[in-house]
Amino acid sequence: MRLLLDQSSTVHHLDAAGVESAHVAEKGLASARDAKIIDFARQGG
Repeated sequence: MRLLLDQSSTVHHLDAAGVESAHVAEKGLASARDAKIIDFARQGG
């Protein structure tokens, strides 16, 4: 399972626990609307 999150502190804790996760800003989506973020995630981003 991979997670795309908007809380950077959560990403740090999940990574430390071995869960693959990324912050939306790492994917260039920091100011994107929710619909764009959801589309990105659905496409495997």
